[in-house]
Amino acid sequence: MPLGARLHTLRALLAAAVLSGTSAAQSQILLSEDFETGIDGWTLVQTGGAPKHWHHALEGECGQAVTSMAGYNLSPAACNYQTGTNDKARLISQSFVLTGKPPYLLSFQYKRQMDTSDDHTNVLLLKGPFPGSGVVVIDSLLDNSGSVQTIAPHAIPASLVGETVELEFEIITGSAGHAGFGVYVDNIVVTNSG
Repeated sequence: MPLGARLHTLRALLAAAVLSGTSAAQSQILLSEDFETGIDGWTLVQTGGAPKHWHHALEGECGQAVTSMAGYNLSPAACNYQTGTNDKARLISQSFVLTGKPPYLLSFQYKRQMDTSDDHTNVLLLKGPFPGSGVVVIDSLLDNSGSVQTIAPHAIPASLVGETVELEFEIITGSAGHAGFGVYVDNIVVTNSG
């Protein structure tokens, strides 16, 4: 794991410890993904445009990715996400259990450059049995600058204690425009508080 990703994970653990009043050694990582070895184990679901836009983005893709990431666009054919139609694309983790004590904290990094009027990027937790219903964790990733943004740490609803869940990044696009390179996500960590 690159140094930046290790520091990111450590920050998430320390933040969990501060919020819970426990030591960092008691926090546990429930999900960790940096996409350095690929996107295997993640489910890619798309309705609307083809081909599937979520993929494993290698270093330097579209001049954006600084390390391997999960990307949503048409690379390597083009550095855009033109579908020609309305599209809903989902990147879904393997299932994991929210064990231990809350608060549960989610952190990750992303880059986003999309049409702001029609296109949305949401983060959800899906409850089993799967396919399950979604609980919105982050209603919309708003930064559209194309630079790296860090979401750390973001509280997961305590109502999900003990639930088997899947983390989902959901892209919803309209049929017009599609300016920009799309979305990249990386360094995903979910922790408990011991």
